[in-house]
Amino acid sequence: MRRVAVLAVLLGLAVTGCAAVPTSGPVRKGGDVRLERADVAVPFIATPPQPGATAEEVVLGFLRASADFRSDHRVARLHLAPSARQLWRTGASTTVYDQAQAPLAVVAAGATVAVRGAEVARIDAEGSYRRTPSEVEVTRSFTMARVDGEWRIASLEDGLLLSLVDVQESFRQVSLYFLSPSLNTLVPDTVLLPELPGLSTRLMSRLLRGPTATVRGGVVTAFPQGTELEVQSVPIRDGLVTVRLDETALSGGDDARNQMAAQIVWTVKQLGPEVERVRITAGGRDLVASGVPAEQPRNSWAAFDPNGLTGVPSVYVVRDGRVARIIEARFEPVAGGAGSGSISLRSPAVSLDEGRVAVVSADGKGMYVGRLAADVPFERVATGGDLGPPSWDPLGNLWSVDRAGGTVSVLAAGATESVAVEVGKLPGGPVTQLALSRDGARVALVTGTGKAARLLVATLRGVDQLGTEPPVAGQVPAVSVQAAREVLPDLRGVRDVAWADAQTLAVLGSRGGASVEPLYTSTDGYQVEAVQAEADLTALAAAPPVGTQISPLVVETADGQLQQFTSGRVWVRLGQGSDPAYPG
Repeated sequence: MRRVAVLAVLLGLAVTGCAAVPTSGPVRKGGDVRLERADVAVPFIATPPQPGATAEEVVLGFLRASADFRSDHRVARLHLAPSARQLWRTGASTTVYDQAQAPLAVVAAGATVAVRGAEVARIDAEGSYRRTPSEVEVTRSFTMARVDGEWRIASLEDGLLLSLVDVQESFRQVSLYFLSPSLNTLVPDTVLLPELPGLSTRLMSRLLRGPTATVRGGVVTAFPQGTELEVQSVPIRDGLVTVRLDETALSGGDDARNQMAAQIVWTVKQLGPEVERVRITAGGRDLVASGVPAEQPRNSWAAFDPNGLTGVPSVYVVRDGRVARIIEARFEPVAGGAGSGSISLRSPAVSLDEGRVAVVSADGKGMYVGRLAADVPFERVATGGDLGPPSWDPLGNLWSVDRAGGTVSVLAAGATESVAVEVGKLPGGPVTQLALSRDGARVALVTGTGKAARLLVATLRGVDQLGTEPPVAGQVPAVSVQAAREVLPDLRGVRDVAWADAQTLAVLGSRGGASVEPLYTSTDGYQVEAVQAEADLTALAAAPPVGTQISPLVVETADGQLQQFTSGRVWVRLGQGSDPAYPG
C-alpha cells in the first residue's frame, strides 16, 4: 500500500534531532493500525461460488468477494440470484466488523442464513470513516434460493459488510482539500476510497462532488457549481498528472482559479512521489495563466498549507509562573509581560506567527494577551471561573473555554469583547478543553472530566463572520460547533489534546482501560498508534512537520518535569516545567 500522509505521521515521525513515533522501540502497536503494502502487491482477487457449495459457504464467499471492487463487485454478484444482482446497491454504506474481536457467527435456518459479528466502524456513502462504540453487534440476514440447483442469495440489504482486514486491504485513506472560510488556507477532508486502478480519476471526481458532512458548512470550494471533468480520465505519465476540467471552471475569477489549482495540486500529490507536476486545463485552456507555469510542481501553493506554520516552531513552556521558550535545552523567558513574572501564569498559547501570546492566570480566573516584545502592555481580555488553555486560529481569533460552566467563547481579532460559541449537547457532557486546528476550520474538544473525559472533533461554522459588521445592529455573529463526533469511542480519561498536523491529533488518554499514554490518531480514528510513556503524564504538545524537520512531541510528567520524544526513540528529560505548547 502506498504511504499516505497520516500513516507517515503515525509510523514514521523520525528525523534527526526531532520527535518521532517510531516503527520499533518503545511503541506499542494497536491491532487496528493499518499496515503498509508495497505498490507492487497483488490486489485481492475474489473467487466465484463453487459448485455444490452450501448456503453458508455461498454467504461467506459473497462476503469475502465483496472486498473485490472491480467492475462494481462483479464476482460478488455471481453469488446472488439474477434478480438480486440488479437490485443490490453497494454504495449505500459499509459496515466493518472485526474477526479478531469476535469471529463471525453464521447460522442457517431453512432458506435464511444469518451472520453476526462485532461491529467496529461504518463507512458512509461519502467515504467518511467513523468508529462505533465497543460491544456493538452487527447482524445481517440473507434469503437463499436455488438457481439451477445451486444455492444463491435471493434477498439482502444494500451496502457492504466487510472485515477490518478487508477494509485495510481494499481501501486507501486520502484527503480531499477544500478552503477555510478565509479562502487562503486548505482544509483536509479525509475519506476512504477503493484501491483500484484509476484512483487519480476517482479522487478528482470525488473532489468535485464537494465536502463530506463532517466538514460541510465549515469549508468552501473554489470550483463553480456544476464543474466536472471534461474527460473522465486523470492520467499520470512520466510524473505529470493531467486534469481536464470542463469550461465551467473558467467562470471563476483569477483568485478562484488559483484556489482551484491549490485544491487540485494538494489533493493529487498525495498519490505518491511519482506525482511531480500537475497540468490543469478548463475547456481546453490552461486554468491558471498569470505567473504560474503550465506544469505546476507538486510543491506549488505552499501558502495554502493547512499546517499553518512557515518555519520550525519553538516550544513554549511555563516555569515558576513565567512563559519561556526551550532553545537547545535552555529555558529562555519570552519578552513582554508573559515572561516577566509580574503575574503568575499557566496555559500559554502562542499565535501562529509567534507574535502574540495568550495566557491564563494561575488561579484560572483571568486571561491575558500581549505581544512577544519588550515594553508592550499585557492586557486582561477575559474573566472566568476556571479558564482552560486558549487556542489561536490563523485569523488571529482567540478561542477559550471556561471549565466552570463548559462555555466556549471566541475573541475576534481586534475585538474587545468575546462572542459566545454555540456548542449544543455533546457526548460526554460539557466542554473542558479545546484545541483549534491550524487551518482554523475544525476544533478538537475534550468533554467531561476525570476518567470519563472523551475526545471529539467538530467543524466550526460562522468563523468568517467574526470581526465583520453584524447584519442587524446589535446582533452578534452566530458562531457554532457543528458535526461533533467522537474520534475513538473506547478512549477515556483524556487529559490533553494537540494537533500534530492537519490530519492527526496527539492525545493523552486511555484506550480500553489501559494506562494513560500518548497516542496519535487520524481525525476520523482510522489510523491509531500509541507511544509507550516512561512516566505518568499530564499534558503534551505537538506540531506538524516543517520541511525535512519534525517538531518533537513534548510532554509534562505528573511530578512537574518536561520530556521530549526524540528521533532516537527515547524520552529525553528537559528539566522542570509545565504546560508545553507549540504555536496555535
